[in-house]
Parts: sequence; structure tokens; C-alpha cells
Amino acid sequence: MHKSRSYIWPLYRTLSTRPDLARQIPSINLDVTERCVTINPPSSHLFPGGVPFTPSVKLQFPEPAVAGALLQLLPEVQRLIIRLFTRHGSYPAGEEPLMEHCLSKLFPGFDPRTAHLTPILGLEEVHEIIWEGSAFHWALANLASLSHLMLERPCRILADEAPHEMNETLMTFDLVSRSSIFTPGTGQNQHLGPFLANFTALEHIGLVIYDSSHDDGDRFRLDDQVTPENQGSFSILLAK
Repeated sequence: MHKSRSYIWPLYRTLSTRPDLARQIPSINLDVTERCVTINPPSSHLFPGGVPFTPSVKLQFPEPAVAGALLQLLPEVQRLIIRLFTRHGSYPAGEEPLMEHCLSKLFPGFDPRTAHLTPILGLEEVHEIIWEGSAFHWALANLASLSHLMLERPCRILADEAPHEMNETLMTFDLVSRSSIFTPGTGQNQHLGPFLANFTALEHIGLVIYDSSHDDGDRFRLDDQVTPENQGSFSILLAK
């Protein structure tokens, strides 16, 4: 398990007390690990009346939840790069184990069935999202200024309950996918078709196929791969 000190908590602590600085950040790049961060709050903030306590009070919070709260402090950020790992270590680039259920850990209480009803705060000005996580959802793509979305690792597109909502700004969508994308309705791509249908201004889809290994928590099946016997179809992309 990665033992280095989290930089996300100090950044959150600073920006939560300095909203003027938060408004000056145009781009942010976050590596988030599934671990807890230890916080040493001033005792006076916990106990009224100036009761003397030694500075040994410690609280622990999940780092993904702190990162999610941090994103909501950035009203002017235009470029978001975020990677959600189970752990760090000596892994080849692009093969770090991804965090399972990453959206509910980043945004506690996240429910894919109702997420479209409550806009995610703090991302109103985002033009570009580069996402490296095990799952993705329409709520993160339904942003008024978003023009470029990149999914850097094969990930599961979660079902949503907003088939009639549209994004009229996204023009470029780049994704890394399993070859199961050519077999509509299978694997991680079961809900990709309805997801793509939400983007009315889409002009470019960039696709990289990556089947060389699979991530922790990814229910990747060999029979979903494109093979000489199962060549699949481009229909899901051509339909868009």
C-alpha cells in the first residue's frame, strides 16, 4: 500500500479557507488513492470553552471523499485530470489497479439512478475532463462548458435515468476500451450506446483498443473480445 503523505488534504484545507485562491485555479491534476488521510484538528474546534487538551486528537477521512469535496471548491477550473487508484506501486504506466465503485467513494451518496437530478457543484466551467477510473456516469459529462472528454482506461459506463437529457457542447470524445466495444450490449459497454446518444454536437470519437490486461474489479470476459470467430461490429460507433 502506498504510504506517502496525502497532498489532497492540505490542498483542500488551504482552498477551503481561501476561496479567492480557489477561483484562480484553471487546471487541476489529481491522483487519488483508496486510503484514509489523518487530520489533526485544533482541539479548540472540537471542545467548547477552551478546555485544554493535548494536540493528539486525530481524525481519519477517506482520501477519495476529500478529493470529491475539493472539486466542489473550484468554480473556475477548466481542465480536470483525475486518476482513481486502489493503491500505488511499481506498475507500468496505465496498469495501476483502479478503485472499485470509484464514483460513490469520490462523491459519498452517489446513486447512478438519481445523480442527474443533483448537479455536481464546482465543475460548471470545466471544458476538458481526462478520467482514469473504473466507472463513468452521465452526471460528469452533463456539464454546460464541457467540450472534450477522455476516458484514459477501459471503464464501465453506468446506466442513468436521463435518456432525454442532452449535452450540446461536447465535440470530442476519446476513449480507451476493450475490444468488447465491437459487441454491443456486452461487457463494460452495455450502456455506451445510450450514453453517446446524449451528445448532439459530437464531431470526433477517438478509440484505442486495450485488451492486454485487465484491472482489479473489472469483469472483463475473454468471450467479449474480438476474435476471428467473433469479429463484432462498428455499429455502436457508426450509429452515432
